[in-house]
Amino acid sequence: MGTGIAPYVSQEPQQPSRWKRVVLKLLGAAVPVVTIGFGGWLVIGVLAIKRRNALLGLSAVGYLAVVLFYVFYVLESDAATLSGGQAFATLGYLVASVLCAVQAAMVIGSPTYSRPKQNPYFLQAQQPPRVGHPQASGLSVEPLRRSQARQLAAEQPALARSLGIGRPDLPRQYDDGGLIDLNDAPADLIDALPGITGKQAAAIVVSRMQHGRFRVVDELWTRGLLPPGAAPEVAEYLVVIGVQDSGR
Repeated sequence: MGTGIAPYVSQEPQQPSRWKRVVLKLLGAAVPVVTIGFGGWLVIGVLAIKRRNALLGLSAVGYLAVVLFYVFYVLESDAATLSGGQAFATLGYLVASVLCAVQAAMVIGSPTYSRPKQNPYFLQAQQPPRVGHPQASGLSVEPLRRSQARQLAAEQPALARSLGIGRPDLPRQYDDGGLIDLNDAPADLIDALPGITGKQAAAIVVSRMQHGRFRVVDELWTRGLLPPGAAPEVAEYLVVIGVQDSGR
């Protein structure tokens, strides 16, 4: 049964500053020039691997072929003077070296466009709600998102932390439906929960510092931090992200 989860499209990676791009371009273009063409194919090859670009890979192979042809046809020749063919090959080799330097300068520091990564746990409203979906029926989608976020926290706690589940005070893109991480959220966020006072929130923070992280939400009551009557309303907004990978 569908859950209404839309794919997450990753943001473009941050590009280096203008001056950093200029320096990188100059360095990349300098390699073919300084090495008199012998190292240019390697620069293009590294760029091809880094960007996973087949055209750059073909360019690197082409430049390498030109280098090998020049070495064996011109440099390894026993003739005292260059023949017409060797002179033409030398000119072609120099032109290829210049082209390699220009290509390296153009490619280095330019934006890369890769296929967007998809993560089924990101809840983005990029698709219209389907018939039968809570949002299509006019119902709040927040409980569904909280349920999905809790499932992710239980199955992949490390990923849940990286997504900022339960931490609205951190920059993030994941919509967890308004959950609060019982173990890591600051006291002011816990204080904002319905039915919790500032004094109780401070006591919760002190308890997790002195007696260890909470393993389940019910420990709020077993530790005597909240009255039993607050259980349903508060538990709806709390999440405990797995303790087993926290080193405690």
